[in-house]
Amino acid sequence: MNILAYRYIDKEDENKKEQINIRIAPELNEWLNEIVRITKRVNKKKIKKEIIVETAILLLKPTELNFFEIKNKENLLKVLGLNV
Repeated sequence: MNILAYRYIDKEDENKKEQINIRIAPELNEWLNEIVRITKRVNKKKIKKEIIVETAILLLKPTELNFFEIKNKENLLKVLGLNV
């Protein structure tokens, strides 16, 4: 399933966003949907999927990964210590 995510294109104006399309596993999309439902139910205002995806990217960005050494998804997950 495709979801929309956004990235900042201008640090001076964080409201400027660029639309991209990404494909994610169905179970991750279901998890995102559940997070959106929970935040709407608890806070009366939902946190959009693109905000959650953008936050994940922002968490990954400052890591000191050498992306020239990352060969595939499994390798990236291993380097990050994620047992998925």
